[in-house]
Amino acid sequence: MRIPLLALALTGAMALTGCSKMASLNTFITEDEATIDPALIGVWQDKDGEDTYVVKQAGRAYSVTGTDNSSTFKLEARLLETGDVKILDITAKDPAPGQIPVHMPLLLSLQGATLRIAFLDSDWLRQLAVEQLGAQNAEGRTVSGASGDAVRNFLVKYGGDSRAQGEEQLLFKAQ
Repeated sequence: MRIPLLALALTGAMALTGCSKMASLNTFITEDEATIDPALIGVWQDKDGEDTYVVKQAGRAYSVTGTDNSSTFKLEARLLETGDVKILDITAKDPAPGQIPVHMPLLLSLQGATLRIAFLDSDWLRQLAVEQLGAQNAEGRTVSGASGDAVRNFLVKYGGDSRAQGEEQLLFKAQ
């Protein structure tokens, strides 16, 4: 009985992760660990200006309002900097009623007015998450129920490897 219930929970959680193929049920960057990079604050757009992200500081986290051609969404993000690796823990700020807020790992690199972002959700990393974190696959996505500490340690260990990254996107600072 426990497996079908877990599969149902994972499927519901994945409905919130439209952009990423990998998510955690637990926050993996705590408020105490989170850092703020003032260079991230501002308005960021893709090269066509179709996707816009307004990033504001919210205590030791960021409040992100994103808009694309069809929708507006609000996210909360926490930044972890370790060595040369910067990882964001992104979650929906106001999930729909009955939906489980999940945490998605995003790798970022800031170079002047250019922000490179990539979800940490490659097939290679997802397979490692199944093997090492006991993550489950549902609906073509991978969700971990491991503790936040275990997920953070996993991402710090493998997140800087180029095999861990999904498709990279470039954003440019507009303001």
